[in-house]
Amino acid sequence: MKSTFIWPILCGMFLAAGCAPVPPKANHAPTPIIVARADNEILAYALRYGALSAEEQRKEHALVMQAYNSNKQDLTNRMRAALVLSLPASRQRDNARALALLDEIQRDNAADPDTKAVSSLLKEYVSERQKLEENAAKLGQKAADERKRVEALQARTDELQQKAESLQQKLDELKNIEKTLTNRDQVKPK
Repeated sequence: MKSTFIWPILCGMFLAAGCAPVPPKANHAPTPIIVARADNEILAYALRYGALSAEEQRKEHALVMQAYNSNKQDLTNRMRAALVLSLPASRQRDNARALALLDEIQRDNAADPDTKAVSSLLKEYVSERQKLEENAAKLGQKAADERKRVEALQARTDELQQKAESLQQKLDELKNIEKTLTNRDQVKPK
């Protein structure tokens, strides 16, 4: 009798729990979009350089490196050289030289905060790219070594397969000889 009284209460509790309001999900603010403005001379130059064709980049690289070599103390020359050597769109990339130039800019007390910020960001990017390229080279070497190992194993497998076929052929020939001898022995009168 008690069980018939408990069931309606339990059902009522479950229904009430099912109708309880769901707590609102935490609203995550959308990630702000950062718009790079080209009012900074360095950023404007980077945007212009990235848009050049391969031939124009080669010419600009020669001009920038000539200006840098003529006056290595000029911060603009160093920053432009670093950009030419490090930008993702650059066809004249050289990670080691770019990192050396970016280090110099970071240590330069005369560099303004914007230039240091851009060079710091660029240095971090180039360092990561260099690590990725080194890892890719290592993985490429491992893949090449693995291909060679697989080819050697395949050659060994082919060699063993040929030996097995040769042995099978010899075994078949021996069976035929044995069969012939057995047939000859059975045919001979005693």
